[in-house]
Formats: sequence, structure tokens, C-alpha cells
Amino acid sequence: MKRIDFPQEHKTVGELLDEFNRIEKFIAFHIVSYVSPPPEKYGYVYNLMLHNSIIPFGAKLKLLLALVRETNGPKIVRDDFHKLVNLRNAFAHGYMAPRVRRRGGTSSTDSEETYLVVETLASDGSFIEVANEKAIEDFRELLKRTNAQLKALQKHLRKL
Repeated sequence: MKRIDFPQEHKTVGELLDEFNRIEKFIAFHIVSYVSPPPEKYGYVYNLMLHNSIIPFGAKLKLLLALVRETNGPKIVRDDFHKLVNLRNAFAHGYMAPRVRRRGGTSSTDSEETYLVVETLASDGSFIEVANEKAIEDFRELLKRTNAQLKALQKHLRKL
């Protein structure tokens, strides 16, 4: 069987999606830990009730925000998580398209290059187009910020 080599950009997106999945599992874990179901029901709650095919990320985020409010926890910036999930959806569902764009100057003699853009849908229904490299950079930054917020929450919850 011939080995398929994916472009580095595809590998990078795959790694970023794995990171997003870790965040989603982290959130589910802390929701279940806070609720403290009996040990014999823990797996049911964590593996089934909070499975991403049943409870979407946005609903888990609402539960997390309620947990933060309930426990007087550290600030969670909801907008960071919303931006992260929008980019995650664009990457995961293939909202990338080749576009010809002019980089650099504006004269007609400037060379054009083809590169990928990521399209996300704004709340007003309009499309926002971002160069793929910038979307990856933004995603990494949002991962750092959301991870830091979740680590602060984890530290807070351990004290309860």
C-alpha cells in the first residue's frame, strides 16, 4: 500500500483539533467532578451524557460558566472559547478554500500567490475570511489563553 504524505498544514490542523478535544474533555471532566455522581454512575455521566454527540461544546461551556459562578471561580472569558470553537469548526468541517490574493504591495505588477483561507460565519450571517496561516496562529493563541483559564479553574476547584 502506498503511503500518503499529508502536507504539514494538514498535520498541524490535526494536532490543533486534538488540542481542542483535550479542552472539551477537560471541561467535561470538571463538570462531572463537580456534580460527583456515585462511582458506579460516573462512566455513564462522563462517557455518555457529556459525549460530544449528545452535549455540544457550547452547552458544556454554559455548564462550565454556571459552575464558575456557583463556586465563585476565576474569570472565564466566554468570547475566547467562542472564537476557538468557530475556528475549530472551520478547520474540522473543511471551510478552507483556495483563493488568489495579492500579498505585499498593491500595484498590478506585484506577484499573486494562491493560498488557503478559512471562512467562519459571523453572528450577522456574513463570512469572515482569514488566511489559513493567520487562522492557525489565532487558534494557537486561543488555545494558550483558554488552557490558562482552565488551569486556574482547576486550581480553584481543588480547593473546594
